[in-house]
Amino acid sequence: SNPETTFDVIVSNPPQMPMTETSTHDSGGFNGREIIEKIIEGAPSYLAEGGQICMIIMDFLGVDVSYGTMPSLKEMFLSYGFDMEVVDRQLRNIRHGGKTEESLGYILDLYPRYKFNSYGDNLFHEALVVRAKPII
Repeated sequence: SNPETTFDVIVSNPPQMPMTETSTHDSGGFNGREIIEKIIEGAPSYLAEGGQICMIIMDFLGVDVSYGTMPSLKEMFLSYGFDMEVVDRQLRNIRHGGKTEESLGYILDLYPRYKFNSYGDNLFHEALVVRAKPII
């Protein structure tokens, strides 16, 4: 499809918590990547020539490395004609009582090779800022 409106930049901080319950605003679908994958798939139709995608993605979803059976998101970007790079990394504390802590077991089942960072009894992961540009 060719929409009438195209964009120079698509910026997103999509819901990306892996969860079986999809009614919450945190839900990124069963694997956390559902909305991210829809953005990647749709971007070629909505980006102006030379446009780019900027997104914040949790590292355990397999951004530049695959931690489960799915390809990395970098590989998925590539399959849609994009070169993706990580431009920033921010350490994120997993808040006690929060959705990430609540979903830890499920996350580790989906992404068994991922290891959360720890300091004392606090766990951390990284939020990655990625930029993807069409391969010319």
